[in-house]
Amino acid sequence: TRNTEVGMDIAVFPNPFEEVLNIDFQDYLPQNATLTLFNALGQPQLEAQLFSGRNALKIGNIGLGVYFYEMTVGNKLVSRGKLMKVL
Repeated sequence: TRNTEVGMDIAVFPNPFEEVLNIDFQDYLPQNATLTLFNALGQPQLEAQLFSGRNALKIGNIGLGVYFYEMTVGNKLVSRGKLMKVL
């Protein structure tokens, strides 16, 4: 998934994912960036600090299913989307 709604190129892959989710900020250099992963009921399941460049998040400990994510930089929402966790 690529998100350019705020003028930046953010890649979130693979989708669906198994154990590792990659987030690549390309040329964007975030400060205080955070990813929050929510289950289908809107309950937060994971929060991770993100850094410039590529971030490889090991999140194999959550259950299978559909999740929603939001990325923020400071208090500003910069990206959101849907992901699927598979075996």
